[in-house]
Amino acid sequence: MSAAEPFSRRSISLGGIALATFVLAFLSALATPIVRRLEIWQPSADGARLQLAEGFCETDGELKPGASANGIAPGEGLIGAVWTDAVPRVGEEAALAALPVLRDGHVVAVIGWYF
Repeated sequence: MSAAEPFSRRSISLGGIALATFVLAFLSALATPIVRRLEIWQPSADGARLQLAEGFCETDGELKPGASANGIAPGEGLIGAVWTDAVPRVGEEAALAALPVLRDGHVVAVIGWYF
């Protein structure tokens, strides 16, 4: 994303609902990005694990859906814990913040920001 393009628009799906998504770059520069990696995790078809749905990494670029072959089990790590109890968390050892996306009281996705 260049300075001439302060945001980009693309469409993703959360919980089976297509959403227009804007990714906004604010208070950020090449030398001081807000986050270095963004991940969106959604439950697998059988609901047993979270699968990487989409993401972007400063060094790797766009993260492909399903790039994490094994996914994340309920309660596994910070993202799995957020999925289990729908409570946002900030990692103490890893520079990670994770937030649940809720629909009708259920977690339909977990968003992870790595600083």
